[in-house]
Amino acid sequence: MEFELVLIPRVDGTSEKLKNDQKEKREKVYFGGWAKRCHISRVRRNGTWSGYLAPDNSIKRLYSLTEGDLIEYVIGSGECGWGYHPWGVDDVRNAIIGTRQSVYDQLAVGDVYTVGSLTCVVTRKPTSVWRDEGDNCRVEFKVIEKGDVNVYNRNYKADLSKETDVLLRAAVATISNNRQCDCTEIGIKSSVFGKMSFANVNSVPEQNQIEKYEDKGGSIGLGRIDQYLKRYSFFRLEIRKVGGGKWVGLSDGTFYCVEGRNPKAICNFIRIYHQRGHL
Repeated sequence: MEFELVLIPRVDGTSEKLKNDQKEKREKVYFGGWAKRCHISRVRRNGTWSGYLAPDNSIKRLYSLTEGDLIEYVIGSGECGWGYHPWGVDDVRNAIIGTRQSVYDQLAVGDVYTVGSLTCVVTRKPTSVWRDEGDNCRVEFKVIEKGDVNVYNRNYKADLSKETDVLLRAAVATISNNRQCDCTEIGIKSSVFGKMSFANVNSVPEQNQIEKYEDKGGSIGLGRIDQYLKRYSFFRLEIRKVGGGKWVGLSDGTFYCVEGRNPKAICNFIRIYHQRGHL
């Protein structure tokens, strides 16, 4: 939700109701923990489904999965029990509904995603339209590249997914030569950036200054920041001979990275020297 600086007036004559209302608003803005209600609910290994199960009180459990294993991802229902009277939580609820609707719309059978350190493909999605209240949409992923993933306690922090693993869209490109050679050069054009539109939290004054404004019944406006942010795009390179069955990594387990901070396209190239042949 949108951040704002909430002041509680302490000037003489201020009603207790106004003070309490402002305290409730501060509690909502500063300390409200809002879950997106989307999470990894269970995994299937060796034909057996396993959900969250741990001998201690930890909020998650790490599973190691291999090719062919399955992951179940749940877009949860939207019942909300918080009050924060008289401000309510309609704004938060609408934002969470928008996020879950976006997840439902974007997940499509055949799409490839990075889940934890796994590479997975969406294999099943309900054909019925997802509804907000009382409707849990369960999407199934199949592991195509082994790795690890966390399964979380369903009752953690307002029921679902405040700090769970994020699904990342993955793309796989295959390049082949049409003649024998001993050097392959790949050109890469990238558009990598983020954009932020948010309250200027860097302008929040010291607490003693805030209290002075509260004593006088004043207000403080933070202004806004609208700017591009630095982002990174990571990828790996693997190589094999035409007709061969085994891919060999070229980066020794590490990743290549493209860094960007605005919509301007970034052009790079990678030159690979190899034994002469078709790749």
